Amino acid sequence: MEKITSKEFVYTLCEIWNEADRRICFVLGAGASKSSGIRTGAELAALWLGEIQKRMSEEEGRFEKFVEEKNINTEYPGANYPELYRERYRFDRGTGFDFISNEMERANPGYGYSVLAQMMAEKQHNIVITTNFDNLTEEALYTYTSKRPVICGHESLASFAKPSLKRPLIVKIHRDRYFNPQSEPTEIAQINKLWINALNTIFSLSTPVFIGYGGNDGSLMGYMESITSINNLFWCERKGSQVSERVENLLEKNDGKLVEIEGFDEIMFLLQDGLKLKLLDKNIVEIAQARAKVYQDTVVKIRNEQAKSLDKDVQKAAERIVEKANENDWLSWELKAGAAKTTDEKENIYKEGLGRLPNSPELNGNYAYFLKDIHKNYNEAEKYYTKALDIDPDNEINNASYAIFLKDKRKNYDEAEKYYKKTLEINPESAINNGNYANFLKDIRKNYDEAEKYYKRALEVDPNNAINNGNYAIFLSVIRKNYDEAEKYYKGALEIDPNDAINNGNYANFLKDIRKNYDEAEKYYKRALEIDPNNAINNGNYAIFLKDIRKNYDEAEKYYKKALEIDPENAINNCDYAIFLSDIRKNYDEAEIYYKKALEIDPGSAINNGIYANFLHSIRKNYDEAEIYYKKALEIDPENANNNGNYGIFLHVIRKNYDEAEKYYKKTLEVDPGNTNINGNYAGILFSTGNNSEVLNYLNKAFENCDDADLATELWFYKYAHVENDRENSLKQLHHLICDEKARSIDFNLQNNVDYAIKKGIRIHNYYKKLRIL
Repeated sequence: MEKITSKEFVYTLCEIWNEADRRICFVLGAGASKSSGIRTGAELAALWLGEIQKRMSEEEGRFEKFVEEKNINTEYPGANYPELYRERYRFDRGTGFDFISNEMERANPGYGYSVLAQMMAEKQHNIVITTNFDNLTEEALYTYTSKRPVICGHESLASFAKPSLKRPLIVKIHRDRYFNPQSEPTEIAQINKLWINALNTIFSLSTPVFIGYGGNDGSLMGYMESITSINNLFWCERKGSQVSERVENLLEKNDGKLVEIEGFDEIMFLLQDGLKLKLLDKNIVEIAQARAKVYQDTVVKIRNEQAKSLDKDVQKAAERIVEKANENDWLSWELKAGAAKTTDEKENIYKEGLGRLPNSPELNGNYAYFLKDIHKNYNEAEKYYTKALDIDPDNEINNASYAIFLKDKRKNYDEAEKYYKKTLEINPESAINNGNYANFLKDIRKNYDEAEKYYKRALEVDPNNAINNGNYAIFLSVIRKNYDEAEKYYKGALEIDPNDAINNGNYANFLKDIRKNYDEAEKYYKRALEIDPNNAINNGNYAIFLKDIRKNYDEAEKYYKKALEIDPENAINNCDYAIFLSDIRKNYDEAEIYYKKALEIDPGSAINNGIYANFLHSIRKNYDEAEIYYKKALEIDPENANNNGNYGIFLHVIRKNYDEAEKYYKKTLEVDPGNTNINGNYAGILFSTGNNSEVLNYLNKAFENCDDADLATELWFYKYAHVENDRENSLKQLHHLICDEKARSIDFNLQNNVDYAIKKGIRIHNYYKKLRIL
């Protein structure tokens, strides 16, 4: 038997740790649990020996006779643990079970178990065999890691004790304490046959490391003595202790190494250092905070939902929850605020709570959120956000909420990104924070590859997050144009949470815009509004659907007005209603009021600036002012295809600056190569200037997705005027569109193409005059 030092042991184990085809299996006895608050088998045996002696002392010689008959080693009673347990509780086995259970009930996994849990979670060295009844190993895995073990706490589960690379395995030879644990001498005298195959497999694949195990039972120790050999056996024993003769023989037989250690925690400390495992103090706090947050959010959510119940008994239960709240706890004030009937009452509760708890980061952060969303008092909200983060700069929720505030309200994108990154530094495993940062990268930075990385990360962390599934569906549809994959994620989001109003509304948009499945789209719009009738965005989108698809203008206007009643500060709905008033009602003065309101709310919106520029161009004929807004829109977002295309049309039609128009058409088609309107307009420029080398490519691209009769009329006119070998067919198509469909190209000047065709000697039919008054 060779003795080695702790240092030599750690060095050797670290080498095994880093070999991909090797596994370490930990065999734990009661000694490993001592620092977690459970007395060792030797300590319990000594306690029971004293109690037995006290009980037998009334009969002279009885105790001595017991010691002699059972061959009790009074100096080292741990070797007789089974016999002492049986004698101590022979009058009432239930008392013995209760004693053992109580001993374990108050124990918590200590430092050594935290390192063991890390080791089991990180690599393939993830097996523990134990003679203990306690739950310390599995509790450590639950507490310190995200791994969930397979626990075989009874021999009937032995067939499940198979080594796996995915999950840690815990094998309890003497059963779990909840499954009639075995302590009697007859019970632990030999191994249950059901364990043998499982142990044979484990020991054939692993290097066993024994810690805190005395080898005093007949079962596990008897099994190890019976097998031919054990690979590279390491037996850790506390310094100053002496191993039994059985252990010595086992080590000699298997060329095993006896490791002298200070204790379980101490050897795990050395292994943590040798394996370069990180300290877990921050993880422990973060895990606890995350669990507390889930608990708090759930309490608030359920309480608020129950308060709205029509059942009076349920309402009273919700009120009693608030009454029980502790006024020195921020959650109590949040519950009270949630129970408030009015906005003023809610605000007074927040103020009272902050008067009592001025340094609560949660209350300061929640009040900031209230000021932002309810009062739109952004300066005051920012004051409370910054105070909350001064108090606790590492509060994940407040960092995330402040990042969104900076993005949406301050348009301070560099500062917002700083806080997005801070939230992910605090908790890189947050699905919500990864998803929010992905949205920021998509919407603000236009860094689509990086955005997709964070969407995927968010869904890897939590594949069942309905919001992230829905947002990734939007990304796949709008940015990647991968519609089948997008629909898969829309459906996945609605399968996870069919009552998510936003995802129902977004899927309705997808069905309308991409699938052209209008009946199905309307079903989802109605479902979204049934779930949440006060969602301003869904009301606005359904209004657009009613206007564009159903041509039900009165009903559409009802929904536009409702959307603006719910949220009069929604810039998108203000702009959409302005379009409705301009295009449908022809109420241009009223439309302009809403255009200006939209830009007052969000002056940094590239879309709204571009739409107002179109209005100034087409309706007001205020070309200089229109150009200012086109340029502003492109300054905000130079990659916006619609704005590049519309400004190209403006330069083409109004300024007659064809070279500059061509530049913006090309930019549009770089971003959106399938844009029907711009492909057609660009073809028109190329035809009119005699640049025919690529013109048919653009014209054909425009025809591919053209579903508008007016635009089709313009495209067939180009073909008639410039493509000689298709002139007869073009004329036939124009006749159908102009005479049968009553199509016109009112908004686009075709004179340049007419002039060019006439100059080339091509007879232009009178149909072109019907297209518009040139």
